[in-house]
Amino acid sequence: MAAVVLCPALAGAQDRVGGGGWGGYESPLGHVRAYSGVTGGFAPGQINMYGLGGVFEPKAVIWDFIVLGARIDGAALLGVDAQSVSQAQLALRIVGAAMLKAELLLFPGEIRPFIGLGVGWYAAVMVAGGAGGTNSFSGTGPGGMPQIGVDLGWFRAAAQYHFMLGELGAANYLSVELAWRVY
Repeated sequence: MAAVVLCPALAGAQDRVGGGGWGGYESPLGHVRAYSGVTGGFAPGQINMYGLGGVFEPKAVIWDFIVLGARIDGAALLGVDAQSVSQAQLALRIVGAAMLKAELLLFPGEIRPFIGLGVGWYAAVMVAGGAGGTNSFSGTGPGGMPQIGVDLGWFRAAAQYHFMLGELGAANYLSVELAWRVY
């Protein structure tokens, strides 16, 4: 990413993106953008889990329709099965990720649908328990995140699925993201 920021030949990419910059909006840093936002997550399972998270994503427009960057993502999901007090169960899942990400912007203009793919390293903690006892699991490992969404310039909405490989596969979840551009 440093090569993109420092390379003058690529620095002109924001001029090629159409309509005065990426999504028709200029950035004080030219072709470099960063988004920050909130996510709502869902993880199906024996106990369905729902939760909230956050994301920070700096990136650079490499060419008209190609964007490369990094992503830091975290979420906490909670599920409760309380059909009766004596059999109540609680589950908690906390997942964090650091990844490299690429996006393909599908159309020119101010409203730009996109598809993305992130690959990186995940860390997860899962705890479940009830009247019969508790169990827990924690670990780190590789994973990926396919994404589809729409970029509106200063705002974006997207859906993504976080999948982790190996033993962390039990921590997979789906999330919806609402993010705004911070620069």
